[in-house]
Amino acid sequence: YDHGALVITRRWFGPQVLFLTFFCVFWDGFLVVWYSIAISQGQWLMGAFALLHTLVGIGLTYYLVCGYLNRTIIEVKRGTVDIRHVPLPVSKDVQIVSTEIAQLYTKRKIHRGEDSYSETYEVRMKTYDQKDRTLIDGLSAQDHALFVEQQIERYLGIADAPVGGEVERL
Repeated sequence: YDHGALVITRRWFGPQVLFLTFFCVFWDGFLVVWYSIAISQGQWLMGAFALLHTLVGIGLTYYLVCGYLNRTIIEVKRGTVDIRHVPLPVSKDVQIVSTEIAQLYTKRKIHRGEDSYSETYEVRMKTYDQKDRTLIDGLSAQDHALFVEQQIERYLGIADAPVGGEVERL
């Protein structure tokens, strides 16, 4: 608690950042070699061909830097729930009037690829007019999401109630 507010800070750094580091070194390194060949041989069409890959590389590298530096700050006061990502901008800051929150719950998100499977967790809210909204997503561990949910509920005095689609309690 900070000056009567509940403040939860979550660093973005995790194992996925280490994997992405190696992937970005390979991806960006390949692009450097590609452009070096294209420029040295005056092959402008070859350089233009890699533009989409370059944009992907820029996006991945930015996300990687965010993974090393960023943290999400959830600040809960009696009147509002503020969520911001610092120091590098990735999305708009969110401010929710806390009296709109009827219930919080944790939801599992399953990500499937051709040969891969992973899970992340979201802390979601239901409003009194039955709207459903994500507060925070991309949490790698169920217990982290449940901790955030329970701390905010406790601070705002919201009694926990079951919500369809939420994860089972540990």
